[in-house]
Amino acid sequence: MSANLLEEMGLIWTKLHFADNSVRSFQDINISEARMNNTHKTINRSLPDSLNLIPDGGFAVSHMKHSVEIEKKLSNVKKILLVRNFDETYESTKTFLKETNRKFSLNNLQSMHDAVIPWKNCSDVFFMQFDDMINKNVIVLDKLQYFLFNELRVDSLQTIKSALNKDSITKSNKRREDKHE
Repeated sequence: MSANLLEEMGLIWTKLHFADNSVRSFQDINISEARMNNTHKTINRSLPDSLNLIPDGGFAVSHMKHSVEIEKKLSNVKKILLVRNFDETYESTKTFLKETNRKFSLNNLQSMHDAVIPWKNCSDVFFMQFDDMINKNVIVLDKLQYFLFNELRVDSLQTIKSALNKDSITKSNKRREDKHE
């Protein structure tokens, strides 16, 4: 959903998902196919060697754990930390796994969640909560635009409504049925 938001704000979504030592590409892949079959292309490249895959005005997504080394490598990159309450994350992940018949151990979910939280303390990271999108918090979304563009480029309320109505790989059946007017 965050990718939909950034795309609605006018950024180029590369459909790249960064991991520690690889990049998963969802380019040229149907959303339903990617959701149900975990279809993607893996590019084995280090983080510094992968950043050039993002064009000016573009973005990628990640669940990148924080470390001083990674923070230094990303020092010239604008970063957004989107956090969801862990209990909601856990339930959402269970729902996603059930809907897609994927196998993924939930045992490490708490440590994965905790590993990204230190990004919140970095001065060059914009922090927002998942609920800021769901609840259409235009104050936070306006601040996000100032962080990204140093100006308001789009109407935040219309932008989040459009983003919430768009499909995405991880969007649950329930959220796909919700309509945001």
